This record gives sequence, C-alpha cells and structure tokens, in this order.
Amino acid sequence: MALIQASQQNQHQPSPIDSAITKLLTTAKTIKLREGVKPHERKRIQEAFDILVKLAEPPSLKTGERRESYRHFLRRINNDCGPQMVIISAVGLGQSTIASMREHDRLRLPLEIKENEKALKSPILQTLAEEYTAKG
Repeated sequence: MALIQASQQNQHQPSPIDSAITKLLTTAKTIKLREGVKPHERKRIQEAFDILVKLAEPPSLKTGERRESYRHFLRRINNDCGPQMVIISAVGLGQSTIASMREHDRLRLPLEIKENEKALKSPILQTLAEEYTAKG
C-alpha cells in the first residue's frame, strides 16, 4: 500500500527537466524585472565563463567529475543557445544542480532550453553576455 502511495505521489511531481525550465524562466523574469544581477549571481556567472575556457581537471576527483559534467553542459548551452543561456543556467541552476542531475536529464536539458529560448532572452541578458564574452 505504501509503495502504491509513493508511486502516485511521484506521478504528481514535475520532472527534473520541467523543474529546471520553470526555475530558468523565473530567473530570467527576475533578472529582467531587476534589470541586472546581484553580486553573488555575478560571481556564479564569472565562474561559469571561467569553467568554459579552462582546461579539464582530472576526472578521478569527485569535484573534477562534477566540474566536467558542468563544463560539458555549459559548452552545449553556449554552442546551441549562446552566452545568454549560459548566464541563465549559471544563475538559475548552478553547478551543483546540473552536476547532480541524471545524465539523461542533463543531456536533454539543452534541447528544452533551446525550445524556451525566446521566453528566456532579454536585452539585459544580451548586455551581460556581451560583458562576459568580452572578458574572455
């Protein structure tokens, strides 16, 4: 009986992809309304762009594995969607969330972000993207 109830509860929870997209949409709207990012968000953005350009770390270390998962995700986002979506992903989700996702979800998420790209983009994100890509 408890197993059936747990199964039914899981059916009502949004998928990790849906949760991530909702979080990204909320983050994009907040940045747009605020017309910028907070200092701690700037730090996350800078770290994301630093990770994109740095050489890979040894994957034998747990932190190295997590960072490599995040780097691979960020590269896909940057190549498929551009730096605005790197910013949204860094602020809205971050390394910990991305690295802890199941591989299937992490690989599917860039496709979902691409589908929602129009709702996620804004002039303030474009300005931020230009700022961070000029630094690199």
